[in-house]
Amino acid sequence: MKDLIKNLVIELNITNRDTLSFLIIHLQHLSSNQKPISLENFAQIFCPIICGETEVSRKMKLMSSMLNINREFWINILLK
Repeated sequence: MKDLIKNLVIELNITNRDTLSFLIIHLQHLSSNQKPISLENFAQIFCPIICGETEVSRKMKLMSSMLNINREFWINILLK
């Protein structure tokens, strides 16, 4: 699933791709510095805001998967 997400992210327009990449990097950073807040909790909090409030369970999996993609992928997206 992560490879599919990576391919879809790469196909986004540059503005959306960079915004998403920056947001994911930021949330990963917060999670690593704020141990009580896990990536899964961030997914629950931000999924409805970023992905919308319909089909929440499916979008939660997507958000959680994006948050678990390694930081280097997102940084490389921003460097393109």
